[in-house]
Amino acid sequence: MKLNKKAYYIMMMLLLFIVSHIFVLNGVAQQLQISSNTQPQAVEYLQRAVNKMEEALDTYQGANYPGRKLWAEAIDYAQVALDIDPNFIEAHYYLALMYQHTGWYYREAQQWEKYLELIQQTDMASASPQVKQNLAHAYYRLGSNSYQKGDYQQALTYFLSSIEEYPDSIESNYWAARVYYETGDYHQAARHYQQVLNLQPNNAEASYWLRESQRRLGGN
Repeated sequence: MKLNKKAYYIMMMLLLFIVSHIFVLNGVAQQLQISSNTQPQAVEYLQRAVNKMEEALDTYQGANYPGRKLWAEAIDYAQVALDIDPNFIEAHYYLALMYQHTGWYYREAQQWEKYLELIQQTDMASASPQVKQNLAHAYYRLGSNSYQKGDYQQALTYFLSSIEEYPDSIESNYWAARVYYETGDYHQAARHYQQVLNLQPNNAEASYWLRESQRRLGGN
């Protein structure tokens, strides 16, 4: 009888552990909106990474660089997730965000490129509005990187891809307009500055550059 009670106790504890573990993983997947078919351990490490990223953002208040303790831990956890599954799409996305926040732009661009490469091999982009916004952000950041390098044509390609995924992106419309203006296409510049103002009527910079674009076109 004692043996039966002990066996029953062990079985109940094991069952409780399994159920709790499944609940935690489901909660993590919903919180991070995991769509990849990846290993639970990779999801756990990515959750740790994102928790550290949020803690770092709250703690350092803009004074961010990758060597700071919380950022180093966040990046390490995300890298462990990718060591477990190198094709873990969401891990590439969040690692790119971490590099973005800490100003590690070369590695950020690498992660965005890998993220886009992997997601284009799936049907995820058409399945979720959030994924489309994430894609738009990836294109926008790659466009910003190209713009900083002076590669305006590549930058414009990325900005327009961002707008295609998410037409209401204020940043991508603004910078597409900026590239058009700087390369002399004032008609397209005016169109995208107007779109910025449609989305954000009080944007003073877009308003100024819209007037300049119209002036160049011989308007007001």
